Amino acid sequence: CCDIGEKPEWCIWGNAGSTDFRIKGQFSNGLKFLADSNSVGEITAVLNTGKLSVDELFPSSETGDTAVFLLPLPPRLTLRLTAFTKTLVWDDFFAREIKAKMVAGNGMLTADELAFTAMNGKAALSGNIRFGEDSILLACHALLSRVDITQLFRQTGNFSQFFITERH
Repeated sequence: CCDIGEKPEWCIWGNAGSTDFRIKGQFSNGLKFLADSNSVGEITAVLNTGKLSVDELFPSSETGDTAVFLLPLPPRLTLRLTAFTKTLVWDDFFAREIKAKMVAGNGMLTADELAFTAMNGKAALSGNIRFGEDSILLACHALLSRVDITQLFRQTGNFSQFFITERH
């Protein structure tokens, strides 16, 4: 599996469609978290995939809209995830060599280090997404190197806007 520096409590591996995965980690304070509704818990895990097909794992709606999904966590649970993926496919987006360090909890997802190769170039990002009752706020810093801008707009669905598109 993967080494996170300490003996893990669990390891899961398998396939889901064309996605293969291996995840290994620890659930700190796990028994108390499950038994006591006032206790907090923390999952620290490492995820390795050869191929991650988001389209297969989270299919688009019947209207053809891009899949939107949230992984709701109990407010008293934090997830710390380090991920390594050889290839990722999501709608028209295709990336290779993805490395990420993320923390999810309290209605927020934070990526301290997210790097990948895509659109004939490389990208490095950090930022967070805050999920509100009726809103999603995104703050991000990105460094793009040799990225084909036409491909960027095409693979991201023109960022769901029509003012500036891949055709411009």
